[in-house]
Amino acid sequence: MHEVKSPSTKEPITTVIKSNAVAKKVTEEIKVYTEEDHLKSVDDKTKELYSELKAVILNLGNDIEVRPKKHYVAFRRKQAFASVIFLRSRLKVYLNIQINQINDHLKKARDVKDISTHTENTKRRLQ
Repeated sequence: MHEVKSPSTKEPITTVIKSNAVAKKVTEEIKVYTEEDHLKSVDDKTKELYSELKAVILNLGNDIEVRPKKHYVAFRRKQAFASVIFLRSRLKVYLNIQINQINDHLKKARDVKDISTHTENTKRRLQ
């Protein structure tokens, strides 16, 4: 494993953390989110639905990554192509695709490219 070094210092980050109380506290407070964190808040039917959806998505290829974030779980190859938001009794799925590429017989899909999503709202709040 290679340690990341700042261009202005020769010390690895683990050395800096050991000697700096603030850096150590921040490192301890960093939360790494998991799928289980999201699944805690949903009912059994939604857990089963997510499991089925995840299996279908992962069958698209061996290079698909599952990346849990604070408010959603992202599926990505070179970039995120699907995001799943967990609600108590359902899932919201956002696809990074043009609306005209979706064959939606039930008319459930809608184009939200011009509507801010949860992740965009978060970015906007932080700026």
